[in-house]
Amino acid sequence: YTNWAQYRPSGRKFYPEDINPALCTHINYAFGVVKQNTFTLGGYEWNDEEMYGRLNAVKAGTGGRLKSLLSLGGWTFNVQGGEYCDVFSTMVS
Repeated sequence: YTNWAQYRPSGRKFYPEDINPALCTHINYAFGVVKQNTFTLGGYEWNDEEMYGRLNAVKAGTGGRLKSLLSLGGWTFNVQGGEYCDVFSTMVS
């Protein structure tokens, strides 16, 4: 599930509740970030915590059969000079 699916034009918007859990064993939520100074996980979009919670509500209705994962990064996550560019090298140093 991509967090930008909520911004599609009317009639094509897609929310976590639109996922048919019978078709999946795992759902990757894209994307979260690792914050530079604290190395904690955070959202990329303004409402990612809410949307990830909604995804996990879908998961809760499957009796533990469906797994959710948080994908970190994204297209611009490691852009040179960007906000998150050095987060992993800093983390391991």
